[in-house]
Amino acid sequence: MPGNPDKVIRLKEKYEYDVRTRGDSYEEYAVCSIRDICVLPRGQVLVADAMNNNVKLLNQQYKVLSHCVKLDTPSGIFQITPSEVGVTSGSVVQFIKVN
Repeated sequence: MPGNPDKVIRLKEKYEYDVRTRGDSYEEYAVCSIRDICVLPRGQVLVADAMNNNVKLLNQQYKVLSHCVKLDTPSGIFQITPSEVGVTSGSVVQFIKVN
């Protein structure tokens, strides 16, 4: 049975996490532009940050563990295997292994 398209979704709680890293663009203002998120099987989270041209690896508490730089404006991220993701940028797909 399809859901009611007119049903309102209510937000019970809201959490915000700081995923800025040293070296992000406009470091004084520390701006990020998260375009996509991918959760890996072990609970790690990858975020595609278009403003800083990188993908950030977060732990289960959403703290930045590391980041992969030199990506050209990542706009999408998708899981291929438990330890590999694809990152889209325009018509290009780059593959990243996550340890």
